[in-house]
Amino acid sequence: MRLVLARFQRTNSPTFIGTEGGLSAEGWLEHREEFFDTLEYTAERRLKLAVFQLREHAQRLWKGTSRLMRETGVLVSWESFCAAFRQEYTPESYFSNQESEFDNLKQGNLKVAEYARQFSSLLAYVPHVASQERTKRNKFIKGLRPELFQLVLAGPPST
Repeated sequence: MRLVLARFQRTNSPTFIGTEGGLSAEGWLEHREEFFDTLEYTAERRLKLAVFQLREHAQRLWKGTSRLMRETGVLVSWESFCAAFRQEYTPESYFSNQESEFDNLKQGNLKVAEYARQFSSLLAYVPHVASQERTKRNKFIKGLRPELFQLVLAGPPST
């Protein structure tokens, strides 16, 4: 772990204090997730490295939150860290806006690949859709430009 930590520190990855505000907080966490995905870090390593990047208010809050989780039998994991982080630092309005953006997403002038990227990115904010393949597929297809929508209807879609 020391070698991993030393390499991680050389990346000059930004710390999080806890006073940055909602969009900055969400951006910080998303950057962590992308970084960890790229390096294929385990959930345990992600948790340790993210906690290492917390400072001041954020560090104190996580110490208290994780202690309470352990005392009440809640598993302290990367997933529980992300949930607690978002609950504390990302305003509900941000999630509402992302969900609304997902609901209104259309391909328009976007290339299919760009539409698919936006769709996938926003899908994280609508777990009730993300967990249902048919609903997810239908929403994606309905957002395509009319001429592509008709082509897709001509053949059975697959996921």
